[in-house]
Amino acid sequence: MEKYTAFADPSSGVNPFIPFWLANPPRDSKGVKLLRPLLLCLPLVVLRLPFLILGMLLLAVSQLLVTVFTLLSAPVGRGLACLLYPVSAKLVLLGVGVVRYHKDLADSRRLKIRPIVDPASFGSSDIILSNYQSLTDVLLLLACWAPREFIFVNSAGQARILGPIGALLEACSKNPGQWGPQVAGLPDAEQILDEGAGPYVIFAEGARTNGTGILRFPKKVDAFVEAARKSERLGAAGIHYSSKNNCGHYSPSHTLPIPGALHTLYQMAQLYQPATVTWLPCKDTKASTAIQTTTLLSRLVGRECVDMSEKVDARTAEAFRNYYSQYSVVSKKAE
Repeated sequence: MEKYTAFADPSSGVNPFIPFWLANPPRDSKGVKLLRPLLLCLPLVVLRLPFLILGMLLLAVSQLLVTVFTLLSAPVGRGLACLLYPVSAKLVLLGVGVVRYHKDLADSRRLKIRPIVDPASFGSSDIILSNYQSLTDVLLLLACWAPREFIFVNSAGQARILGPIGALLEACSKNPGQWGPQVAGLPDAEQILDEGAGPYVIFAEGARTNGTGILRFPKKVDAFVEAARKSERLGAAGIHYSSKNNCGHYSPSHTLPIPGALHTLYQMAQLYQPATVTWLPCKDTKASTAIQTTTLLSRLVGRECVDMSEKVDARTAEAFRNYYSQYSVVSKKAE
């Protein structure tokens, strides 16, 4: 993987964009490579497809109902979201191979913060800061807290605020963050918090990673995050996927410029994929202001995750995707 060294974090040497299966290709015999798709992958896809379709249909209907009832009564709409979104998301998670996940409160000793006294969950006026890897992140957050809207940003500071279905489509995009000039910038934190239509989720890095690093936030996004943190309305959630070979070689991280449908198909063909969501309440996120937000988020993701905010950002991710696309074309021509 020396050809991708330019996109790694200079201080740690960790590359946050190379998928696990590309960095550690399976060493199967030719016979296993021929039989695996027929005996394992195809049956798994056929078995999981009904869960995926049913879950997506239920999620679409749920979003419609929540939108309508929210116009009539915000508390009723919120209650309906808490009831329907987790059920729909769990069905889709089964469809993409995430057969189990854990929702864990953060360990204050590992985060190096004061002990958590009041582990209050996220409310309708809160923003959840999360790392960003693929559409599976959206599903896990829906299953855990039923957020109403997701905020996606890019390196230019533009932002798209989307409901669950729109968020899944954006998370499946081949080249995330490549939006036209008509897409507006990120609004003020107070404007979103005053609406009370959340909780919201913000993917502040502006690009997808493989879970081994937290990228530097764009300047406008960083200001937004810090404002929400000071107002005690910013919580955090770190999502970690296992990279063990016995789970399947294809990981959920969608960092390569491939279509979302193809990425989802590959993920469905894996044996299974466990996940862990580690979260920190809003009060404790504010109380730990001595720790940089990116560092705090990296500790939530896990010990394998590095704070790369000094050198690596969303523009590095764009350069990596462009390089990979060009390298793939050259390799195919050479063959």
